[in-house]
Amino acid sequence: MSLLRRVIRPLYHPGRAFITLIFLGLFWIVNNRNINQSSAEFFKSLKQKTLKSAQSEISSLQQDTLKSAQSENSSLQQETLKSAQSEISSLQQETLKSAQSENSSLQQDTLKSAQSENSSLFRLEPPVSLLLFEDNLQKSEVVAGKGTIGNPQNKGKKKENAVARRLRTRREKVLEVCRREKIQQCYLSNVLNFRIYFFHRYDTSVCTIAKSASSTWRAHLRRVNKGPPFNVPIDNDKIRKAFLQRPIEVISKDVNSFSKIITVRHPLSRLVAAFRHKYRNGALMQQHKPVFESKVRKRIAGSQWHERFHQFWLPALFANNMVPPNTHLKVGIKKPIDPSVLYSIKEYERLYRFLKPQITFVQFLKYVLKTYDEGKPDAHWKPYHDNCCPCHFDYDYITKVETLSEDLEYVFKKLGIPANPDTSMNQKRKSVDELYSDFAYYRKVPTTLRRRIYQYLKYDMDLFGYELPKNFLI
Repeated sequence: MSLLRRVIRPLYHPGRAFITLIFLGLFWIVNNRNINQSSAEFFKSLKQKTLKSAQSEISSLQQDTLKSAQSENSSLQQETLKSAQSEISSLQQETLKSAQSENSSLQQDTLKSAQSENSSLFRLEPPVSLLLFEDNLQKSEVVAGKGTIGNPQNKGKKKENAVARRLRTRREKVLEVCRREKIQQCYLSNVLNFRIYFFHRYDTSVCTIAKSASSTWRAHLRRVNKGPPFNVPIDNDKIRKAFLQRPIEVISKDVNSFSKIITVRHPLSRLVAAFRHKYRNGALMQQHKPVFESKVRKRIAGSQWHERFHQFWLPALFANNMVPPNTHLKVGIKKPIDPSVLYSIKEYERLYRFLKPQITFVQFLKYVLKTYDEGKPDAHWKPYHDNCCPCHFDYDYITKVETLSEDLEYVFKKLGIPANPDTSMNQKRKSVDELYSDFAYYRKVPTTLRRRIYQYLKYDMDLFGYELPKNFLI
């Protein structure tokens, strides 16, 4: 105790006590500050560690989640793709089966119909055999590209190349037959004056043949040459008239220097077209209707009723011995009826009432052959080699009615002619397959007459690559 007192006692001294208190206070402040700094550093270190640990866990969790999602998504995509492919494959198979079934049914129906229509007297082949006509008609090329997937430009080029090959083959065929056969030369003056017309600004000529798209060609010529109008005969083209005033040799030479076009159709089909048009498909000749005819002639150039009676009906009636010897007495005409005489309209009206003109297809064919034997065939059935002289004029483009739209599209593009190839004066023109309805006209024609018709058309058939229906000559 004495020692403690000795130690404590000095502290009770007022000055010493104050200094001691100050010293203790400073010691407390310093010590407390170190504690606070140490605590702050501790908590800061703890916070950083906790943050790093949290970030690490979050990153790990994100990676696990992403991997899981990717795995699930990949699995889902694969399952969806497999399901879609399976459905598409099933749909394609069903569609293909359905299309094949419908196509097969359609082919069978068409074949049965064609065989049924043409089973009498001589048989026509089913539609496939029609490819024999007009250098096989390239029918597969005509319909090529329908329903296929591909570049439209490539399909357009393939189609254009197919048409070019077709036209080249036709031209080579004509040149070959002209070299091989001794076809009698036709009258150039008649061809140049009545058959050949010109696209004046394009150095191009076209030989128009009656019942072979001639009205369509006249429509193109009027449009491109800007006249004459439809109610004026196309022969009233002043530029053409001036062109034809020169010597025949000079005109022929110029025409040969032009691009030349000719359009033909199957000769048997052309005869049927002439019969339907000029002889009303076997019906009674139409009676005279002056008011109606006057209205028609104001819109479209053409022959008058009495002119048609004189040119077509009366000669055909005479050729078939259908005009009684006393007809002139019955109708009030002084002399016996002469088909070469052009009578008045009133006299033809009386002849119409007495004769009631009506011509069958067989009678028409007999009249055609009579005009051929006499060397005076009408332009509507005169052979192509007489109409357009294909062995004298080397035609650059031989187009055909059966493929006319495609042919003209190519030719107009090649020559730069600004005309619509789809323009047609006959919107009901028959397609390749519909030739069968034309050939059916010959079912009731006697075999001897069919053989004579073939001899009449033989050169045209050879020149332009057409063939007869099977069994036509037997």
